[in-house]
Amino acid sequence: MAAAFPLPRLITVAIAPSRARARRHVLPSRAALVLGGTRLATIVAVACVAIFLDASTSYESSTALPYIQGAIAATPDQGSWVVTLFNAAYESSILFSPWFLTRFGRRAYFSASLAAFAICSFGCALASDYDLFLGLRALQGFALGGFFACGVLSLFMSIPERLRLVGVMLFSMASQMGSAVGPAIAGYLVYNDAWQWVFVVSALPAAVLAFAIWHVLGDPEQPQRVPFDVVGAVLIVVTFLSLQYLVNEGERRNWTDDPWVTLALAIVPVFGTAMLVWKLRFSPHPFLDFRVLRHRNLVVGAVFGFGFGLMLQAATLIGGFVEQQLEFTPVLGGGLDALRAAAIVVFVPIVTFAMAERWLGTRTALLLGLVTTFIGFRCEVVATTTDADFLSFILPFAGIGIGIAILYRALATVIFGSLPPEDLIMGLIVYKMSGVLGGAIAAPVFATLLDHLTAAHRNDLASGITLASPTIRAFVTQSTDNISTLAHLAAAQATTLAYSDLWSIASLAVIAVAPALFFLRVPKP
Repeated sequence: MAAAFPLPRLITVAIAPSRARARRHVLPSRAALVLGGTRLATIVAVACVAIFLDASTSYESSTALPYIQGAIAATPDQGSWVVTLFNAAYESSILFSPWFLTRFGRRAYFSASLAAFAICSFGCALASDYDLFLGLRALQGFALGGFFACGVLSLFMSIPERLRLVGVMLFSMASQMGSAVGPAIAGYLVYNDAWQWVFVVSALPAAVLAFAIWHVLGDPEQPQRVPFDVVGAVLIVVTFLSLQYLVNEGERRNWTDDPWVTLALAIVPVFGTAMLVWKLRFSPHPFLDFRVLRHRNLVVGAVFGFGFGLMLQAATLIGGFVEQQLEFTPVLGGGLDALRAAAIVVFVPIVTFAMAERWLGTRTALLLGLVTTFIGFRCEVVATTTDADFLSFILPFAGIGIGIAILYRALATVIFGSLPPEDLIMGLIVYKMSGVLGGAIAAPVFATLLDHLTAAHRNDLASGITLASPTIRAFVTQSTDNISTLAHLAAAQATTLAYSDLWSIASLAVIAVAPALFFLRVPKP
């Protein structure tokens, strides 16, 4: 029995359906398909690969972005739009997926999303014109948005009840392997001057999966002709387009110094609130049902999901630090990401077995994941020096990888264990978007903090570099070139200290999520 979350009266009134008109929620079929043998194995494999591609694609293309800009003759401003449109289309599509599933059915929507993604990815690999590439990236992101809901629904509505625990484990591994392996693959391809293959390696499996789904997956119920909520869709697109503009342009344009960034800062809360109110109270055919937030564990899971997105963003910045400041090759930087992938492969099954045998409770697993991630970030603080090498980061990366693996696996139990079948898809979308929003908000915040911390450390170091110091005076008087060398060393040290401070802030953010554990409702065995 799902736990109802006692919301304040104001929120309860807000989510109560409007009586002014008849409201019909657009809900995709949650009916199960009774399958076995080869068909079941094929659908499970396809669903896991689709979830993997959903998690990996954004990281792969972001790694190759500087090379893509050169190939399509794009300026930094134009290159930023490549990321902005892709992410906005992807996030909007995730929220549209309940309507597409209801209107076209699992089989048609899943196979069409895979096929469209494959075609657009191949087009991105071959495109040399900026406008064409920009359009293909937007369509690619929109197609990718269907992978998550279709993959999860196909996985959990096809697998037998007795194997549900295996399904949760596979979901956890596929989701996390994508974000860990994606940068490693992209780093290797970019280093070998083959950035086009970043798109090809995603397009090829998507094309194969589209063929497999069309011939293997069926629809338990016929698709329904339901109206499309145009007003809600416009509010969603404007909100996420503005949010992604803030993420990619806010820090670079110095926030309120730029009128377009200021406008986006106003649009996001206004249109975001309008979207929620419209969906909860006024839309006659809402395809998003936020009443699912009555489940306490889903609210706790969303809080953890938000923090999880923040942690992944911090982990991504670590990769950027070792490549930009320590001059690691993309292959070497990808090797550190591979450590996180190894931790996922090893620890997700271990945690699954321990939780199945009741050796490890859900709340204990979440606490263990938080503590391990915190220790990993603290080790990262110690390892972040100007002369660090690959071995210096093995322990921090492994610790963060282990902690995130435990957290994500335990969170999967929180979500899947607390939601009834009729709320599964909407609950998973809420959980997914909480992580997306966590990463989206963390990206500009971390970038802004990094700039301010770097400037502060540079000023502190500069105040100590004076000719009054015998060491500094002796170093500078040896050669005029030593002045520029000293400036370079001071700048590198300031950046390194700023990154170290950033890992400290990330570790504190991990601890800040911990109080949500007290609100978690764990059912008795």
